[in-house]
Amino acid sequence: MTTQQLQETLQRHLGYLQQDKNNVTLLMTISDYYRQLKDWGSAQQYLDTAKQFSKQTYWAYQGLLYLDAGELNLAKEAFIQALAEEDTPANRYQLAYCFYLNREFSLALNTLNSPQQSSVDCSSELLKAKILHHLQRSDEAISLLEQLIIHHDANAELAGLLALLYFDTNELEQAKLVSNKALALNAENSEGQLVRLLLKTLKNEVSLEEIETLLLRIPDECRLWFALGATQLRHLNFFAAERAFSRATELWPSFYDSWINSGWCHLLQDNLDKSEKAYQQAVVIDAERAEGWGGLALVNALRANMVEAKKWLKKTRELDSGCFLVTLTQLIIANQENPEQAQELFDRALPKISAEIDRMLSATVLSIRPGDKVIH
Repeated sequence: MTTQQLQETLQRHLGYLQQDKNNVTLLMTISDYYRQLKDWGSAQQYLDTAKQFSKQTYWAYQGLLYLDAGELNLAKEAFIQALAEEDTPANRYQLAYCFYLNREFSLALNTLNSPQQSSVDCSSELLKAKILHHLQRSDEAISLLEQLIIHHDANAELAGLLALLYFDTNELEQAKLVSNKALALNAENSEGQLVRLLLKTLKNEVSLEEIETLLLRIPDECRLWFALGATQLRHLNFFAAERAFSRATELWPSFYDSWINSGWCHLLQDNLDKSEKAYQQAVVIDAERAEGWGGLALVNALRANMVEAKKWLKKTRELDSGCFLVTLTQLIIANQENPEQAQELFDRALPKISAEIDRMLSATVLSIRPGDKVIH
């Protein structure tokens, strides 16, 4: 119902209540209408009145009210109570959803996977797929959604999430096909729009305006902030790029590639201290990837701290001898120690450096994984 329809229906029910003030069903209905209208105070008032005339505790209604009012912890406690009183699929779903919103993904999955959850519906299975996605169990999530969409092929939300999972697993053609399906079913589907934009970003066909427009709808999507940073970096807007990458890492603290690109932005703005901190964070996240160590080697070479530079250069080579940062750091070290050799090395390395810088400035979003993102 529209807001106007809700208000009109509410007024009718308030009129009925004048004739039967102790009618619990009417009180609960009115409370629910106030909840849908986001009048939390009135909703709570009528719910409390209903409790006075009934032996029921109405924990499930209380949980919904807390949830809609943004009181997540109170909602979780209410649904725990509701489930303890009556183990129903609806109560299990709502409790699992609270765990999901609170990023307690294992608890959410265990709640849905309980033997007591005998009946399975589309909403529960969709929530389970989202949880598996955040647990980085993408293959299981894809398998679940592929089976689910057979029976619910007109569900845009299912198609959108499946498209995003295909993108995350580098199945780009499938991602394109299924995102198009999601958008055909619902042009406003967020995941479908996100996948379409990320696919355009990979081809450097996206504009800043497109990214910023979608960010208005999905402000807490770290992929979008990364895409914005990558596009700003390609336009050589280093300060704007750094702010976008910073936001991406706020939303997903273990976003390795965003820390690496933040390091580049700081480096290109001649801020070696902040650049070093970004590379250090990348190393903490994944010590088996070369770029973070290579960034530390480069920063120390630029500081003329050759002992540290050579130490991290050795580490970078061990992980990936072809890492672009190896060549760049070697050039800086050679320029300090042997300028003639540095010129010769630069002449040989220039084509590789140019190609690598161009690649770096491209919006590389394929390595993004869901990880510890903010849920929305």
